[in-house]
Amino acid sequence: MVLFSKSKTDQAATPANQERGGVGDLGSNPTPLELAIPLHGIPLASFAQNNRFYALDKLEAYYRATQDEHKRYDWDGRFAGYDDAAQVAPGWVVPYKSRQPSARYDLGRVIVTRLTSLIFGADHFPELRVEGDEEAESFVRALCETSLLPMRIAEARDLGGSVGSVGMSFAFVNGHPRVEVHNAKHLTVLRWKDENTWEPAAVLKTYAYVRRVFDPGTNRMKDVTYYYARYWDEAVEIVWEPIREDLAKTTDWGHAKKSVVAHGFGFTPFYWIQNEPDSTEPDGFCDYEGLCGNFDELNQLFSAASKGTKANCDPTLVIHMDPSMNGGSVRKGSDAAIYSEKGAKYLELSGTAVEAAMKMMKELRAASLDVASVVLADPEKLSGAAQSAAAMGILYQPMLAKCNIRRETYGNGGIKDLLLGMLRAAKTILARAPGNGIDAEGNPTLEQPAILLPKRVKHKDVEEAVSDLVEDPLTGGFLVKKKKEVEYVDQTPGELEELTLNWPPYFSPTWADIDAAAKAVTSANGGKPVISQRTAVQAVQTLFGIQNVDNEMSELEHEGKRAIAEAQALMPQNPDDEGFGSEK
Repeated sequence: MVLFSKSKTDQAATPANQERGGVGDLGSNPTPLELAIPLHGIPLASFAQNNRFYALDKLEAYYRATQDEHKRYDWDGRFAGYDDAAQVAPGWVVPYKSRQPSARYDLGRVIVTRLTSLIFGADHFPELRVEGDEEAESFVRALCETSLLPMRIAEARDLGGSVGSVGMSFAFVNGHPRVEVHNAKHLTVLRWKDENTWEPAAVLKTYAYVRRVFDPGTNRMKDVTYYYARYWDEAVEIVWEPIREDLAKTTDWGHAKKSVVAHGFGFTPFYWIQNEPDSTEPDGFCDYEGLCGNFDELNQLFSAASKGTKANCDPTLVIHMDPSMNGGSVRKGSDAAIYSEKGAKYLELSGTAVEAAMKMMKELRAASLDVASVVLADPEKLSGAAQSAAAMGILYQPMLAKCNIRRETYGNGGIKDLLLGMLRAAKTILARAPGNGIDAEGNPTLEQPAILLPKRVKHKDVEEAVSDLVEDPLTGGFLVKKKKEVEYVDQTPGELEELTLNWPPYFSPTWADIDAAAKAVTSANGGKPVISQRTAVQAVQTLFGIQNVDNEMSELEHEGKRAIAEAQALMPQNPDDEGFGSEK
């Protein structure tokens, strides 16, 4: 049996396989590489549901805050009811670990999002540089912007932080670059190109999902389980149409209808990223490795403290009298009276139990954060005084050590490798469609460009006369100023591929830091300036709302020349003139 042979109904090329940067359907005859895909005789369901999937799914649940959804009892120990259904006690004591917490503090999600915000938060995305090739640098930046890579890499960081690893892939859809993030629990690497760097060569993605469909036999809607399947390697990308569960559990699922695209890149457009490196296993370490038990205890203590506090807000009334001696009803309120021979009182908690629970919560929280190397500084303590960048660095040092590792894994292993792959793939696509909308004679065509990116901006200096003409005493002419003329040109991938990532500092220096550093360096340099005027303008560009640094520099140059010309115009030009070196 040939797993990937295609039926005649499968031969027509579809928009889906035409738009992913490839050359369309492979046709009815599978390629040797397609036949070599290592899936022969293996049910698809065995890839989607195995021990690794369940282990990673459990880890992810602590990030999604769904780790307790399977529990049948609420925190009071009763069967969880829906809507107006009565909650019934089971008749035995339900252990706390089997109850759904009523109050939550999902520390797993806090740990992951805090690390992500410090790595890829506001103004923390690295600057992309290709030294010596302005065209390649502009092309790479356009790829990054158009594919929404900063948002995608933050999503990948969250997923990788929760399960330990994550997958990313790219494609060109109708000329537009697209980047996708893939949950590692759904991925199986069938073949590695390099196990030292965990570079995949063949990858299968599959998972089960439920779709509500119409059943003509019963004239009703019913839930049907389907399987998603997708495959990447050095030559092709295959996407199967939804596969029913009964077929996915057999070895014949490969005959299901699919779209096959020969991308022709010469490499697999798929990237495997470990959250925290592990040289022995493909799946790295998650952000809260070994802390799931602490998270369960934390939620249980929080729920117990919440329940005790609510019970104390509605205390129990204790009447010191035999109920048979008084058949009256009990009413609460200032306008109601209770007649009791021995009196009555409310039974309330002293609060020590709740305080003990909250104290234990704080200890568990601090211990968990310490193990995860995550620093959650108290905002009230930080808001009292401005903290320098150096002080913040010392305070967050354990967390920065973790973030430096993740900058390497998600930076060089994710952003850099993915963008270089997109750059090389774009060169391959453009080589197949030379001219990018230009025919062989150099004339523009009506064809859609192979790669759609925003145009590159080029500036050139253009001189213009000032509105209030000032004579230049040195040249005898009039002062002119330069302005930048904007020209939009098509993006080209350039020649070089030496992409580097320049990461910004974790904490921006305060103005006090800048002032102290500038004074120290200027003093050490003998009072001479140590930065150019352009650098100074760029530093305060956003602070003063400067839209264009070049225009601002041209204006500063013009104002300087104007001031010199006006000063020289007021000075006597002849020593014999009155007022120059003479006494009155």
